[in-house]
Amino acid sequence: MKKRTGFVSNSSTSSFIIIGLRIDDELKKKFEAYAINNELRECFYQNEFNVVDFAEQFDLDCESDNEGDTYNIGVDINTSGEEWLEYSANSWKELIENEKIKKLLELSDKTADDLLIITGTEAC
Repeated sequence: MKKRTGFVSNSSTSSFIIIGLRIDDELKKKFEAYAINNELRECFYQNEFNVVDFAEQFDLDCESDNEGDTYNIGVDINTSGEEWLEYSANSWKELIENEKIKKLLELSDKTADDLLIITGTEAC
């Protein structure tokens, strides 16, 4: 039997592994207030706050569920380009010391105890 190594795909979906937070109404309001106070006009479309645009301002990943009702924000360690998962093991401490995750915690007034590991698939 042949053993395949490396990435093999014939699918129109990709997986994500986000270390981050689920965005609830309270967190969305906090991010919106930050955007207003810091004049981040790029985060608004027709005067409506857009959490995906907010995430992009800080080079964070933002994924939604299939219906677009629930958003998650953080760092996709599967595709971050930082070789997180390439033949290595990372401790939780190493993951949460990432600068992007530190910024997310600062913006949200959350702690590392609030972080989630969020997994799923998305259409390509």
